[in-house]
Amino acid sequence: MSKPSLLRGTWQEWRYLEKNPQFQELVEVCLSEHQAFANKAKIILVMPPNMTQDILGLTSLETKLEETGNSQLAQVVRWLIFWEQEDDWKAQIEELAQCFVVADIKARWTVHREIYVQEETQKYVLDTEKPQLNKYKEELQRLDDQYWDNCRLRWTLEGKYTPGMC
Repeated sequence: MSKPSLLRGTWQEWRYLEKNPQFQELVEVCLSEHQAFANKAKIILVMPPNMTQDILGLTSLETKLEETGNSQLAQVVRWLIFWEQEDDWKAQIEELAQCFVVADIKARWTVHREIYVQEETQKYVLDTEKPQLNKYKEELQRLDDQYWDNCRLRWTLEGKYTPGMC
């Protein structure tokens, strides 16, 4: 099959581009004035995997589109680049979010338990109840330490978080 011009958008031209994907030809199609924006975006979005996994090629396509004033198409390419990147950072964000949730749950539990123990402490005022009162006071001290440890953990997590991560 000989190479068609790719600028008019006939089905033979699209079939050729589909079977022989190359970034230079894709740039020609994207810069063509004969195609509607929606058609150009569809072509970008249905690129074969060997093209979508080529981050350098996608980056150069994005740059060419941006330089020629096709910022909306460049944004479509940026979206592809975003989803083709390694999943390590996504897992890190999920892990960080999970740590935030766990730290928050622990802090809430600690505060609730501390309130409960303080209420129970007020009940024990007789000398015969001193051992239980001492146990509650020790638990209150331990809960206080736990709470501050948890606060320090949350501060550490917040230090790892950068705005725009999620």
